[in-house]
Order: sequence, then C-alpha cells, then structure tokens
Amino acid sequence: MAEHTRRIAWIPVVVLAVLLALVLVALNGIRDTLSTATEQGLPELIAPASEIDRSGAVIVESVRSLSELSTVEVVQSTTVEKGEDRGWLDWAAGDRIFLFAVAGISAGVDLSDVDEGDVTIDEEANAISLRLPAPSITSIEVDNDQTRVYDRDTGLFTQGNADLERSARLAAEELMVDAALKAGLLDDAEKATSDALTQFLTATGFDDVDITFDEPDDSRG
Repeated sequence: MAEHTRRIAWIPVVVLAVLLALVLVALNGIRDTLSTATEQGLPELIAPASEIDRSGAVIVESVRSLSELSTVEVVQSTTVEKGEDRGWLDWAAGDRIFLFAVAGISAGVDLSDVDEGDVTIDEEANAISLRLPAPSITSIEVDNDQTRVYDRDTGLFTQGNADLERSARLAAEELMVDAALKAGLLDDAEKATSDALTQFLTATGFDDVDITFDEPDDSRG
C-alpha cells in the first residue's frame, strides 16, 4: 500500500515536467518566428506611434473647432429715461419711461473664417504664425427677469407711445455695449483666443507660436 502511495505522489512531478517541456518548445518556436521576421524585414509587431499631422489644412480645421474657447461674456446694467419732454405741458401731453436693464454681452473671434492662407508654418524653426479675424460682439442677451420699467409718466391727455418701451430697451442695449467695450471686452476676447490657441499649438509640438489679429472695422468691433 505504501509503494502505491509513493507512485501516486510522483504523478504531479511528471505532469509538471511535461508541461515545462511544452512551454520550452513553444518559446523556442516564438523566438524562431521573431528571428525569421527580423531577417525578412517584416514590420515590427508593435508599430511606432504615428506623428501628429501638422499640415496647414489640419491646423485650420483644428482652429475652427476651438471657436467656443474664444468667447468671453460680461454682465452689464443701466438705467434709461426715454420719452418726449413737453416742458410745462408735460402734465398734459408728456410721455416718459424709466427703464432698468440687465444684459449679458458676449464677444469672441469668428474662427470659422480662418483658412490656409492665414497659417504659416516654418518646419526648420518649428514655428507657426496664425492670423485671425478681429474680435467682435457676438451676442447681447437681455435678462428679461431683471429688466423692467420702474416708472412711467404719461400726460393727462395722451395714451402714450406704444413703442416707447421698445425704444428704451434698444437705447439701454447700446449703452451697455458701449460700457462693455470701454471696459475692454474685445481685448479680453482677443487674449482668451490667443491663450487658448497658443496652448493648443504648443501641445502639438511647435516651439514658437505667433498669433496676430486683424484690425476691427470700427470701434464696436
């Protein structure tokens, strides 16, 4: 009985030996295959990472996709008095409105206008120059929840001008845009665009990035 037990104890050792032999044969086969592939000039099993395409066309498409990064917004508020001054007859024929207005004013650079002619790449210096449109006001969103008429003076013998509130709102928008421009909104949009694109182009591998902007058509961009 003891002898039978000893024979059974040796079975796992024999199995392990057989498995080890099979692994060695497999490893030799893989080594021979790799050696043959190398001698025949076959491609490597793991191909090197492809280089980033930095052609003008690719850069333009990438720049266009970053339009949202060029937008900045400020919130402005103002009060407006609008209407007709009838002098001493105001009590009878005057019509004035007093409006408090709030709006979010956005500015940015229209990167969709960029084309290959605006991109210059110097491969030797690993540098890129990019010319962009001037920043401009992109939207004026009046906050209707906060914008309100807080006073209205209408003469005793007049029904008032139905378009007076609309006229006051337009005047308020113009005042708020002018205030935003004086506060440097377009400069902020230009800087935001320049910073975002410089970071992006540097990440693609350029050592030197030069970004310039066209002159605005007028003082309001």
